[in-house]
Amino acid sequence: MSVDTTPEATTDARIPHPAWRLPVLGDVLGINIRTPLQNSVSIGRELGPIFERNVLGNRFVFASGADMVAELSDESRFAKHLAPGVKALRGIGGDGLFTAYNHEPNWGKAHNLLAPAFSQTAMRSYHRTMLDVAGELVDHWDSRDSDSPVDISADMTKLTLETIGRTGFSYSFDSFEREEQHPFVKAMVGALSHSQRTTFLKSTALGRVLARRADQRDEVRKAYMAEVVDEVIRARRTSTEPGPEDLLELMLRAARENDPNRIDELNIRHQVVTFLVAGHETTSGALSFALYYLSRNPDVLAKAQAEVDKVWEGEEPAFEKIAKLRYVRRVLDES
Repeated sequence: MSVDTTPEATTDARIPHPAWRLPVLGDVLGINIRTPLQNSVSIGRELGPIFERNVLGNRFVFASGADMVAELSDESRFAKHLAPGVKALRGIGGDGLFTAYNHEPNWGKAHNLLAPAFSQTAMRSYHRTMLDVAGELVDHWDSRDSDSPVDISADMTKLTLETIGRTGFSYSFDSFEREEQHPFVKAMVGALSHSQRTTFLKSTALGRVLARRADQRDEVRKAYMAEVVDEVIRARRTSTEPGPEDLLELMLRAARENDPNRIDELNIRHQVVTFLVAGHETTSGALSFALYYLSRNPDVLAKAQAEVDKVWEGEEPAFEKIAKLRYVRRVLDES
């Protein structure tokens, strides 16, 4: 689903919207603030591949049809727009890759600088760490009482955060050893929730006043996150040992060697936070949905299990064997 927003209360008669639009308030009837995305997906099923919602003068245009989303992804005709929800994340991500405006130079610099970190050679170097984290997840599940429920979504978040932290920055959140969330993770989740909750609220003068106290608490969370990331950067920068070949090392080495794509320490912080925020949420969501769909389709689950048994032969998988899971890959793609 693709979303565009405009602050004006304009409309287009050709684009459908939910029934019972109210003066000034707009399409507030039927909004579910706890599950806004699922709510919008449900409306899309009723209204078709494109529809709009107007909330307090803010117009949101949703494109949910696959063909239409593909057309909107044509970079020769369209460019990324920072919708209010994404723009609000600049408070923690700054001009990082996800929250940078198109005209900001650090987007291009970071893109060029970090591209090698996603090559096949780089993926091979992360393989051992990824196996270790996956093993910790399995051990965590094995240690639980067989009758106790498993919070898949929460555990997938732990899995992805731990993997990104270790492979990208050689930092561990001890995700499967803690009963409570790591303080950094707690602050990050709080900052994300705050930005999403207050996006609509701050579209009015009264809302901005009401959000002040919550904003003050959010500043404390963001300051703590910055402190943790800056300490990780300082520790690596001042270490006398050669750094591991990870994302952080790529950024610091560029600064040391006066690379044309070098970025300053503030932007390095923004990139670290960006990868943790954007990376963990997308990947954990995909894995959670994949496991849910597998649980609802036993025949597909059986085929996936059979492929794993055949390809891995009961052994710890080598890097080359991951790509041979063709059926499992299709499950992930369709999820």
